[in-house]
Amino acid sequence: MTVDELIEQSGDATAADPAWLGSDAHLALLSDALEPAFGLSDVSLEWATPGEPSFWERATRKIKLERPVPVPALTLAELARLTVLGLLHESFHAQYSTSFGSYETRKLALDSRLWRAADRLFQVFEDGRVNALGVAADPRLADHLDEFAEVAVGQAALLAGKNGSGTSPASARNQLFFAVEAYALRPDELQSLNPDVSQALSELAPLIDSTKTGTTEDCGIASVQVVDAIISSTLPS
Repeated sequence: MTVDELIEQSGDATAADPAWLGSDAHLALLSDALEPAFGLSDVSLEWATPGEPSFWERATRKIKLERPVPVPALTLAELARLTVLGLLHESFHAQYSTSFGSYETRKLALDSRLWRAADRLFQVFEDGRVNALGVAADPRLADHLDEFAEVAVGQAALLAGKNGSGTSPASARNQLFFAVEAYALRPDELQSLNPDVSQALSELAPLIDSTKTGTTEDCGIASVQVVDAIISSTLPS
């Protein structure tokens, strides 16, 4: 089974029975595809608890996958497709994510009010890293991973609100945080930014780029450095 075939089967099953989406039968299909479609022979799969995002649990070799629920903005077929793409992404975490190393210790050097921001960038840098490794291993997956990353950028833009794309953000410093997220996920798709923010991003870009060929720990260390650079910048907040 290929990823494309799994997407097709998921769409067909959802069309035949809308209640199939997010069901035990849906989970069973995805679980059966772990080895043939994703090359994972020693990993188990569960639905995450309601409202919880997908994540890879390294200690237990388990993927917790966000359970799809109907939303007005997407068709059921689109939700089924995004669920497969989410599993594809988590499969790369299973293959490529390693120890956090010294990240937690280094994070403690930041003001505690910045820990959440550092964790967020750590996650984004690691997502960008494993996606890049996945494309390098199988270039045929590039379009799927770009699509998944684009959804993540859209979610970051929603969280950023008035500090998302545009030349007149409410807070240039907060827009830089969004710009770093977007660049880490889709470096090939530049956002419209305030000129000062664009310049600040260009100065951080080499550090962000270095995470693509680094380790999970490198992503964590870079997130601490970038958060410190953002909070120390002269951009208006």
